[in-house]
Parts: sequence; C-alpha cells; structure tokens
Amino acid sequence: MPELPEVETTRRGLQPHLEGKRIKTAVVRSRALRQPVPRNLPQLVAETTVRRVGRRGKYLLIDCGRGTLIVHLGMSGRLWLTDAATRPERHDHFDLVMASGAVVRLRDPRRFGLVLWDAGDVLSHPLLKDIGPEPLGAEFDGAWLYRETRNRSVAIKQALMDSHLVAGVGNIYANEALFRAGATYAQRNLLFHNLTGRRFAASTFFSRGSRRRLSGWFVTLATTGGVKAACSSEAASARTNTISPA
Repeated sequence: MPELPEVETTRRGLQPHLEGKRIKTAVVRSRALRQPVPRNLPQLVAETTVRRVGRRGKYLLIDCGRGTLIVHLGMSGRLWLTDAATRPERHDHFDLVMASGAVVRLRDPRRFGLVLWDAGDVLSHPLLKDIGPEPLGAEFDGAWLYRETRNRSVAIKQALMDSHLVAGVGNIYANEALFRAGATYAQRNLLFHNLTGRRFAASTFFSRGSRRRLSGWFVTLATTGGVKAACSSEAASARTNTISPA
C-alpha cells in the first residue's frame, strides 16, 4: 500500500509535467473505485490549467483553478506518465489528458483508490479536514507529539498509524520507525499514558542524498537512548526535536 513517502515521490515526479500546463480532458473508464468517480469529471477539468500539485497526507491535490482534483492511490494504485498512443490495460481506470499530449494514467487493480472533485476549500473536504499535521512540516515535533498523546489509551504503534494524530503513517513505516528507535515488540504495544516521565523525540529522516528525492521517512518515538541511536547514523540528514516532560 502506498504510504506518505511513495505519495510524496509521486507528487514530486508529476509536478514538472503538470504545473502551469493545460488540461485537455479526462477519460474515465471505470467509475467503480472506493467512491464513484464523478460522471461529469471530464467537463469539470477540461481546459483548466494546473496551478499546483500538492499533497495532504496520502491524498494528491491537483489544483485546477476552479476546483481541485483529489487522488488517492488506495492499496494498489499508481500514477504513471504516458501518452494517448499507449493503449490502456485492464486496470487503467482514469486518464488526465494534457494539451501537450502527455497523459497521467491511474492503474488500480484493487480499486480502493479515489478520484474526486472539490470546488470549494479542498482542505475542508470531509476526507481531509481531520487529518493531523504533516510529519515533514514544522508543526510536527517532539513537544506536539508529547502533548497530543497524554490522554491516549492506545498502543504506540496504533497511535502513530492514526491519521488524526499524524498524517500518512501506515503499518510499514510505523514498524520501521519503532525498529530504528530500538523499541522491542512488547514496547510497541505499550500505552502512551504508561510512558509518562520518559523523554520522547519525534524525528523526520530523509535519504542521505538530495532532499529532492524522498526515499526514506520515519517518525521515531522511544526513550532517549533509542532515539539517540537512531539519529546518530543519520546525523547529516535528520531533523530532531526532543522534549523532556515536566
């Protein structure tokens, strides 16, 4: 299942091919995704210009001026850049056809993805309005994580996977984060309120190469020693915020 790093990589890959470019139309081969694709979507996007390719959590947001195209990759979806001459295959359900001749094609065998339209404030959409802070943003740090978890009676791993707490963390990255933080399997199932009095850290890790290519992202939560061990191997590319509870 695509998680935040994969979705962000997709966004960055599409950005130069879409921003500032005119959309000719859309082709909907199957409306039967997790929610039905709007019947009039080709008319809604036709002859608009893409202002920005953004992201909120795992949702791609393509700002078309008079509205925003909301795309979610679900469990098996992927977007790829092709052209109109490339014959669609069985699970190619949606095309965004650009005036340049480029085509952004959604392939989703399991059909848990989404292609929706919002004509208002897209961040107020029911699917987006309650998502927690972006882990790659300044709002998410150790102080925020500590404050927001004081009254939670839930295992650490499950809390990290709650999109209301932090955007975009799924099973793979929650497990990887806790592993790198040195948390044992038993510690992953500890309740947040049972960890009062320990020192916590929230960290965002990038690949060791250019930040333009996001290949690794982890949120770590553990005792001081575990976090230090995790950060020491990525010192050149990690942003860490630590708080000691009063």
